[in-house]
Amino acid sequence: MKDKIAIIAHGLSGGGAERVASIVANYFADLNYQVLFVAAYSEKREYELDPRIRYAAVKTNSSGGMMRFIERSFSIRNMVREFGAEIAFSFITNELIPLEFSGVEVIPSLRIDPKSTDSSFIRRHIRRFVYHHAKNVIFQTEDAKNYFDGSIRKKGVIIGNPLKRHLPVWDEEGHRKIFMTACRITKQKNIPMLINAFIRFHQDYPDYGLEIYGDGEPAGYKEKMEGYVAEKGAAGYIVFKGHLPDIHNIM
Repeated sequence: MKDKIAIIAHGLSGGGAERVASIVANYFADLNYQVLFVAAYSEKREYELDPRIRYAAVKTNSSGGMMRFIERSFSIRNMVREFGAEIAFSFITNELIPLEFSGVEVIPSLRIDPKSTDSSFIRRHIRRFVYHHAKNVIFQTEDAKNYFDGSIRKKGVIIGNPLKRHLPVWDEEGHRKIFMTACRITKQKNIPMLINAFIRFHQDYPDYGLEIYGDGEPAGYKEKMEGYVAEKGAAGYIVFKGHLPDIHNIM
């Protein structure tokens, strides 16, 4: 049915693309669409979904490797088809091939730098295959769109990240001289560049500090970055705060 939409994402736990997926799902629910949210990898739920949205988490029985990938891909296809959606907006890519050949109009959305995820030959070619067969592809930036060939760029649409509803009002009088970032602490985010830039800034503005919110990925990477800050002698004004769900109120 035209009034049924599926949103496919890694899950609802802390990631930037997951946050965007939850906002988009809630937006369509507000427009009175019937919405299915498919959590492809994680059942952990931190972002809120409108109670009108049907939530489904993919569960696999395979031990790992290619069999798990295939099982996950077909589980997503089956969930979307059983729901009856004709359109699926997806924030993951590699698992979409069975869905694309099932009669569902798939619109992938890329929310990261494509260069950072093109190290794998197989993943790179799967993504290009999916994008070539999609009617449209949503990109976050013009640079991300221009990374791909002309046939993909023609169908590319730039849509920036949306904002969460009902954001708290900034307390102008109670603010601190703190720069903040909230993200997955992973190589893709280039945390060392942020640290080095802030160390240079701090030399001229020593009354400012930097707080970095988020969990490390893979395990131990956040601790590695904390060690990097300590090596630079910046532990007194650059602090890792971990993942906190009420980040907007903290900001």
